[in-house]
Amino acid sequence: MAKPNEIIDILRHSRHDWLNVMQLIKGNLALNRPERIEEIIRSVIQQSQNESKLSSLNIPALVADLLTFNWENHCYELEIEVIGDVKDLSHYENELHEWYSQFIKLLDQCCDEGTENHLLVTFQLLEEEVKIIFDFQGQFKDISVIESWFKSPSSELLVIAEKELSVNEMFCVVTLN
Repeated sequence: MAKPNEIIDILRHSRHDWLNVMQLIKGNLALNRPERIEEIIRSVIQQSQNESKLSSLNIPALVADLLTFNWENHCYELEIEVIGDVKDLSHYENELHEWYSQFIKLLDQCCDEGTENHLLVTFQLLEEEVKIIFDFQGQFKDISVIESWFKSPSSELLVIAEKELSVNEMFCVVTLN
């Protein structure tokens, strides 16, 4: 079990997120914008469904990092999407968490802090394979570091199946073997 201070910190962040949602709804109520309120509610429901599926993949260290990512100081915002039926990915946890941690540090190092940057991480849970897609939109200060990192060999369990990189976007597909 987490330490009491860790639990309190998690609850504080969660409460802050929910208060932000309530303020958005309240503001749109005051502006008589029911269509925007519906959009906010749909977004919260979709986010909750994605987080629920993600939490069921049996990769707790990675899930904890993903779900708390936006509570930390980064140069970009993270969004998560989970497509398909839940699978047990516990066999991949250590390598996947290590790869993700290195990748996130690399993006933090290379992102332009003065730009609005966004990373969408999509788990595609297909019947025959699992793909994790990293789709970055924003601005990089230096892509040479990322290019050289992509050239380093990947693990036996994680294969970079596809990648595209430019100064203002990056698309990478990691396939789990």
